[in-house]
Amino acid sequence: MRPIGPIRKALLAAAAQPGTVRDLARRSQVGYGAAAYTAHRMVEAGELKVLQERRPAVLAASEARPDAVIDDMVLIFSRW
Repeated sequence: MRPIGPIRKALLAAAAQPGTVRDLARRSQVGYGAAAYTAHRMVEAGELKVLQERRPAVLAASEARPDAVIDDMVLIFSRW
């Protein structure tokens, strides 16, 4: 299994608080295009959940996350 990339890690950390893709991109300091593409893939993988389906959709981190992802998020927040 491939390791989680930096964009996915940053979006997971930003998704601790719900928001649109634009909000998550701004919080994680990731470009909007990369954030939109990655967020779509993360919803399909179950890493993000859709709280509000209207446009723009509101996304949040899913509760069911692997321990490795949580460890990475702690590392990101400790350096922030």
